[in-house]
Amino acid sequence: MTRKLPFLDDIPPEAFNQPEDIAERAIALATGDYGALSGCFFHVSDSLDDLLQQADRIKAGRLHSLSLHGLEGLID
Repeated sequence: MTRKLPFLDDIPPEAFNQPEDIAERAIALATGDYGALSGCFFHVSDSLDDLLQQADRIKAGRLHSLSLHGLEGLID
């Protein structure tokens, strides 16, 4: 999905997360224990427990919210 984004060309493939890391995170999220983070964007390496402790502040400040900014010309 992101292979054609030009700013990714300089990032070596090993810098991307591995499928097993993402699967582990998906399993953790599927438990429902992190429902307070629903709608929040985070990196796979972020600590879900740390984010959960800050969920109210994150949502109030719209921190970690997924939105499209600065991608003019990259998205049709």
